[in-house]
Amino acid sequence: MFDEYANNAKTFSGKKSTWDLYSQESLNDFNSKLGNPFEALASLMNESNIINISTETLTVKVPMIFSEDINEYQFYLNQWLEENELIMQERERVLNAVFTNCSKKPVEEQEACKADAQKNLSAFIEFKQ
Repeated sequence: MFDEYANNAKTFSGKKSTWDLYSQESLNDFNSKLGNPFEALASLMNESNIINISTETLTVKVPMIFSEDINEYQFYLNQWLEENELIMQERERVLNAVFTNCSKKPVEEQEACKADAQKNLSAFIEFKQ
């Protein structure tokens, strides 16, 4: 087969280049046998599964919520709020007591004690809001 291409080749000053080995006819024949490489690539992509998607039915059980459950949870939240309000009032009372106890300390420690107590009381009031 190589001899057939070599016999049909064009020569330039007696030397044969790679392109000279093949005639236009043989190249056209070769191209028609290969076909369009992009078409071959497209058919390959169509044949192969890139993403495999499947569906499945799932059963989800959602519990029923009754009015008794809602009332019980509402009671729990109200009780939680009341308990935390009592805790906040107690902490505020303690902070105020610390602030008033600063006046019982020696004069040189009173300013530092009052500044600390005021800082804690301000942080508490800010948190409470």
